[in-house]
Amino acid sequence: AGDNLELKNFIKALGSHPVYIRSLSEFNLRGSPYSLLAGRITHSSFRNGARQLRRLLPRSAKLLFDPGIGAAHTYPSNMRMVLSAWDPESFDTIGGTLFATPGSSLTRVYRSYYQALRKVSRERSFIISELSAPLADHARTRDFFQTAGSAYPKLTRINLFAAPLNRLVEARLGSYGFTQSGAKESFLKTLIQ
Repeated sequence: AGDNLELKNFIKALGSHPVYIRSLSEFNLRGSPYSLLAGRITHSSFRNGARQLRRLLPRSAKLLFDPGIGAAHTYPSNMRMVLSAWDPESFDTIGGTLFATPGSSLTRVYRSYYQALRKVSRERSFIISELSAPLADHARTRDFFQTAGSAYPKLTRINLFAAPLNRLVEARLGSYGFTQSGAKESFLKTLIQ
């Protein structure tokens, strides 16, 4: 934190409130400002930054290990990068962003990530930091939610990314979200009550 007054004030304001912090999010994606893939930071600076932040935070704050899950699933070299970045001294919880593309299986994508990370950390809990799925695949999304609790016992939370994606992505892939056009409630409501 050094001279960073904003960070110091933030840490002071946390006090003993439980909070999850997504630091160095999506570091395995090319567009991330913390991208290991694009060489914007090194493994050493990634670990040092995470360890420094962990030392500054109160124990009530949980530091998330937060890669892009789809890239780790799709590209074996990306998964190796993710696994090599894991640092049990820094991260309290294993997170990740899960962006489903039309026709993809959330279950298959998340299962490969969950199984790989469970091999390096049996005791940590898991969170999906952001889940975004195509509206057209609402049946697959419901299936994922219906089985997630039993299939992934360490998965404790799923945060929905329910805002519209950028227009370029939606123009190419279709609408995203969890409420069908014209509906008053999300198709997930009965599953998450």
